[in-house]
Amino acid sequence: MTDFNELIKRSLSIVNESYAQAKGDVEGVIERIDFSLRDNAGDHFALVFAEFASSLKGVVFRVHLDTDVYNPQSELVTIVHMRILSTGYPIELGEINRNTGLFSAGGNALSSVQDVEEYFADQLSNPNSALIQAIGFALRKKMSK
Repeated sequence: MTDFNELIKRSLSIVNESYAQAKGDVEGVIERIDFSLRDNAGDHFALVFAEFASSLKGVVFRVHLDTDVYNPQSELVTIVHMRILSTGYPIELGEINRNTGLFSAGGNALSSVQDVEEYFADQLSNPNSALIQAIGFALRKKMSK
């Protein structure tokens, strides 16, 4: 006889643990980058990983640069949107459609914590990346005050 209780417990355990692992991996990478950002650019700036929208398919997060954590009116510069599926990896990278507010995967996916680190390492080593451009913008804005 099929044990439906066991099937549900096992499936939910996989879903919840896999999602939590992927989310925790991204949070850990963002925290390390945020620490480096504050160490190199000053404590007014923060890299933030925040929930944007939730659905059955997963949770969309927005990674953004807060250009002045001490000013509630400061500009928040979006770096990337990520959808962590309910099953964890792969994490989809994409954009939010301004008209519909819906997440659209861009075809890029991160399959492990190593991929997450590599993605952000590429962002930090490329002067033309959204992240470095946002940090440069925030620094110039701060110097002009």
